Amino acid sequence: AEIEPLLSGDFDFMVLPFGKAESFARTFANKIGGHYVLLDKENDTVRVIDNDGVCFDFAGAVGNELESDIKRRDFTMNALAVDLENPQEIIDLLCAQADIEQGYI
Repeated sequence: AEIEPLLSGDFDFMVLPFGKAESFARTFANKIGGHYVLLDKENDTVRVIDNDGVCFDFAGAVGNELESDIKRRDFTMNALAVDLENPQEIIDLLCAQADIEQGYI
């Protein structure tokens, strides 16, 4: 119940290893009563939409590790990550927070 006010817009999740996003997203959709949409089987990309219209996108990690997947992002802010086991800590391997503060993005 504490995180409900935070759930608006959309959320992107990387799933390790590559090839597992589809099954993970299907389980997630069933758990929340959401709608499952396979976006790209070859690239292991799936969307789940909850009953409030919030989108959760799941993609298998390219390279099967966080660092290699993050380094392929188009903008540094798209490379920000949070480990769901330690959500207080932002993973910022490409200095995205500094780019945002400097107004680059």
